[in-house]
Amino acid sequence: MPHIAHALAPTRNLDVELADTYEEGLIVAGIDGKILHLSPQAERLLLLAGYPQFAAEPLPRDAGHFVLPPPVVRICQNLVRAFKERLAEDIGEELAPPVWHHRNVWGGFAFRAYWLTPALLGVTVHRQEPLPLRFLRRMNDLPLSAREREACLLLLAGHSRATIAEKLGVSRHTAIAHCRNIYAKLNVHNRAEFAAKVLSG
Repeated sequence: MPHIAHALAPTRNLDVELADTYEEGLIVAGIDGKILHLSPQAERLLLLAGYPQFAAEPLPRDAGHFVLPPPVVRICQNLVRAFKERLAEDIGEELAPPVWHHRNVWGGFAFRAYWLTPALLGVTVHRQEPLPLRFLRRMNDLPLSAREREACLLLLAGHSRATIAEKLGVSRHTAIAHCRNIYAKLNVHNRAEFAAKVLSG
C-alpha cells in the first residue's frame, strides 16, 4: 500500500470512486478533546487520515496523549456547546452536526462524535477506500494471468477495448481476447457483473 499511495499522490486525483469497508475504530476523548483511549483500528485510521504518504513515525502526542486533528476537536466542541445551550435553553444559531469528512489518497474518512457519559465523548472513525486500491488487492485472488490482470484493471477503470489495446501495446483483437477470457474465467457476461464480482470477493 505505501507504494500505491506514492504512485497516486503526485496525481492529486481524489475524484476516484470510493468503496465502503469494514474498517472502523473508536476513540474515547474528554470534553476538552484529549484522547483517553484509542482502539488499535482507530490508531491506524488516524495515521492514514493524518498522513497521506505512509510514515513510520508515531502519531503526534501532547504530554503523552495522542492528539485529535483540529477539525475533530471542533466537532467535539460543537457537541459540548450544543449540549450546554440545550441545558440553558439558549439555542442560538444552528450548529453543524458533529461529523467531519476528510479525504486523501488513502480514501475517505468520516469522524462522528457522540456522548458516552457526561464527561466522555466517543468518536468513531470509518474509512472508505479508493476503488483502485480495492481492485489491486483483489487481483491476487482472481484466477487470471499477469496480462489478464493488467487488462482487468483497465476494464475496471472503464476503458474501451481499443484503449486497453493501446495501453497494453497489443492489437485490438488481442485485447478483445483478453477481455473474453477474463469474463469466461469469472463467469460474468458484462462490465457491471464483472465489477460486482471483483468487488464482492
